[in-house]
Amino acid sequence: MRDFKNILVVRTDRMGDVVLTIPAIRALRHKFPCAKISLWVDPSTRELVDGLPFIDEFILENRSAGWWGYLSHIRTLRKKKFDLAVIYHTKKHTNLACFLAGIPYRLGYKNKKYGFLLNHPVKDRRHLGTKHEVEYCMDLLEDIGAKDGDLDLQVTIHKGSEEWADRYFREKKLTDRPVIALHPSASCPTRLWPTKSYAELAQRLIRENDVYIMIVGGADARPAAEAIKKTAGNRVFDLTGETTLSQLTSILKRCQGLVSNDSGPVHVGAAIGIPVISLFLRSQAGINPQRWRPLGKNSVLLQNENGEEILLDAQSHVISGKFDSISVNKVLLRCQTSILGILRMFHFMVEEGPLFFLHEHLHQFGV
Repeated sequence: MRDFKNILVVRTDRMGDVVLTIPAIRALRHKFPCAKISLWVDPSTRELVDGLPFIDEFILENRSAGWWGYLSHIRTLRKKKFDLAVIYHTKKHTNLACFLAGIPYRLGYKNKKYGFLLNHPVKDRRHLGTKHEVEYCMDLLEDIGAKDGDLDLQVTIHKGSEEWADRYFREKKLTDRPVIALHPSASCPTRLWPTKSYAELAQRLIRENDVYIMIVGGADARPAAEAIKKTAGNRVFDLTGETTLSQLTSILKRCQGLVSNDSGPVHVGAAIGIPVISLFLRSQAGINPQRWRPLGKNSVLLQNENGEEILLDAQSHVISGKFDSISVNKVLLRCQTSILGILRMFHFMVEEGPLFFLHEHLHQFGV
């Protein structure tokens, strides 16, 4: 088995994909402790993982510079003299770049996107959705004997973002009651639980559980945020389009939990250990919960009722299913048990002591 010294990992897609690749990068470091490990990522996702001790360098490409920028990027890769490329985002763009950069060992998924340029291709089974994406990422490393290690997720917490989030919570006076984050957006409309359902959920959480609601997401989530605020009132705080990914991480860290569509923030929430309720409307192979569910120990998955899943044709058009199959009542109950229940349990144990807590709750079951 070769002892690689200069490794390039390619993961240029979205935030959730990057976070789910972290265990594999950590496994690479364990297998090749003396190697330099560089990560080619999109500039927008860098701060999520910038500072993790097993990543030495970040490679960024200026996609707005067109073909000249692409050729310049290839020259940069060639000058780095990488001896291994692990290509998770196997697109024509990335496969061609690693080939033209002269990287001698190119490991990735065999597909029709210039997969023939990989000299160590692995059959792509991700579309079957029989494993989690984290496991698929680890499986790719079996070819180089690096498939080893835990599947725990990590993201970087930045001091500047922590200070910003502290200041925001103080200025908005959000420290006197629980804050629940809602993420009503997603990269694909077939993942979207209805905005009116989020609005009713927010309204009932405020009325029945005396909480604040924090709406997070990109600028595309602003219309949904406005509709939620209109329904739920002035205890709703809207940060859509206002945060970097690092600031989003620090905001979520201060929330008691997150309710979200199947989207990147659920993996960030899982990585920092907050309770996450993830709503899955789809269950077809490759886009199913088995592959994309949040992995945190405090994470909960809610799915459409059997027979009401959103089904797509080959062109990703909806052919059947219900977007509102998951009821507001079901999500509210999960918030009350998985998020607020955890919070109440913690306060009870602090105020009364763990032995008293156990005595009181075991007594309910006749123990």
